[in-house]
Amino acid sequence: MEIIGHKKQWEFLKLSADSNKLSHAYLFHGPSQIGKKRIAIELAKYLHCKEKNAPCNACKTCLQIGNSLYSDVLLIEPEEGKKSISIDQIRSLRDKMAMSSINDGYKVAIIDNAHLMTFEAQSALLKQLEEPKGKKIFILVSEYPQNLLTTIVSRCQQVRFDLIDEKVIEKNLGEKINFSENVSIYSLGRPGLAINILEKTETGQIWSKRIEEIENTKKQNLYDRFEYAAWLSKEVDLDQTFEIWLSYFRQLMKNYIIKSDYQAQWGLDNTRKIINSLQNYQYLSTTAPLNTRLTLELFLLDI
Repeated sequence: MEIIGHKKQWEFLKLSADSNKLSHAYLFHGPSQIGKKRIAIELAKYLHCKEKNAPCNACKTCLQIGNSLYSDVLLIEPEEGKKSISIDQIRSLRDKMAMSSINDGYKVAIIDNAHLMTFEAQSALLKQLEEPKGKKIFILVSEYPQNLLTTIVSRCQQVRFDLIDEKVIEKNLGEKINFSENVSIYSLGRPGLAINILEKTETGQIWSKRIEEIENTKKQNLYDRFEYAAWLSKEVDLDQTFEIWLSYFRQLMKNYIIKSDYQAQWGLDNTRKIINSLQNYQYLSTTAPLNTRLTLELFLLDI
């Protein structure tokens, strides 16, 4: 699938590669699920693909990189069941990056959700960034760059990624996937999220259910809200639930601003307060484990 949006960023990176002016470290930052990681992987393909129209996304090299099977392109992210990137992962990355390239090309390390590195992991990575050697590129992908050590950020060339216009997402996805208007609305400029909802039936069903539930809470008494919080805390992914609700309320805010659609159910000021609360909870979840039930109770009581 083609890169959706981010033309300026992509052209800048290709030009840097073509002129041999690539930085040894990049920080791709911006909202979640907008294509930062995708661009990082496509850049790795661009550097290694031998076809005329690189990246061709069809040759053996491109396919291996896309499936994390190419030894010169390493993808680091939290291990399954964990919410942080450990120092052992960064040490392993260091050892692999020290190995010779299989074709004298670039060794590329992509660290997705880099803000989830522990302090020890960040310190270990910093040592590698301080002493760049040879054709090695580190690409840190993050929606919370403020959680990274300032010394790490200072050693990276920053590339900012922003939300994509909904019409651009529809143009790119509408021809290939049975595009739903609701997906366009709630993805709010994030093509990765739109693809996830569209391609995974279960994900779309979860989104619809969580939105229906949050709309119903306005009519519930305190007891019912506590019961709902208790059920949610045991049955659902808190991060995903807050992501769904945040998209829903952001879209309401957009409707308020563009269409003056002030729904009596929530109201402009209350919607703004709810968005701030969800953003705060999301940020806090990246810095320390949250008590899921207590967090849900506090949020549901406050809306």
